[in-house]
Formats: sequence, C-alpha cells, structure tokens
Amino acid sequence: MNKKIDEYRDNVITHLEYLREKIDKVELHLDKLNGRVRTNERNIYWIFGLGIGVSSLLSTFIYLK
Repeated sequence: MNKKIDEYRDNVITHLEYLREKIDKVELHLDKLNGRVRTNERNIYWIFGLGIGVSSLLSTFIYLK
C-alpha cells in the first residue's frame, strides 16, 4: 500500500515539474508578445497624433481661406 502511494506521489511530482516548465516557457513567450504589443501601441498613438496635427493644420488653412 505504501509503495503505491509513493509511486503515485512521484508520478504527481513529475507531472507538476513538467507543467511548471511549460508554464515558465509560456510566461517568457507572453512577456515577449506584450513587449511587441506595447511597441505597436506606441507607434499607433504616434501616428494618431501626427494625423490630428495634420488635420488641425489643414482645417486652419481652410478656415483662413
């Protein structure tokens, strides 16, 4: 009986270690993806701000004509 419990415990520990490795890999990949998303969001906001500036400038020129 005790031998079966020890085998079961070892089996569970082995699976938990495997899952821990996989989760660590997923966390690293997620950090990389979050960095890419953050960079893309900054670029989008920069382009959005440039568009607002250009449209404001054009509307000023149209108003003054």
